[in-house]
Amino acid sequence: NSAVNDWSKSYYALSVEVFLREIADILLTLVDEMDIEIKPGVMNSFTFPEIKYCRILNRAFGPSAWVLIPRTETNVGSKIVSREYALVCQGRWGALICTTVD
Repeated sequence: NSAVNDWSKSYYALSVEVFLREIADILLTLVDEMDIEIKPGVMNSFTFPEIKYCRILNRAFGPSAWVLIPRTETNVGSKIVSREYALVCQGRWGALICTTVD
């Protein structure tokens, strides 16, 4: 069960059951392109602000029904910082999230 899973390594309940249609509809809604932030001068670099994705996930799953759990240590390179997270929703694997900062 999710209470004993080590989410830094686990893929518990991956593809076992689909989320409810109402949740899928919220998650599949197109985001407003004005909410996407593009970094000037950096090719293919954009972000979706935390407040925006938190609101979407709260609307889809409800507050406290999802969490981002670190799967890797923070990787600090000469020009980039990155880390991977597991998105766990309703006690099961939702997605792998990769974050990077220049």
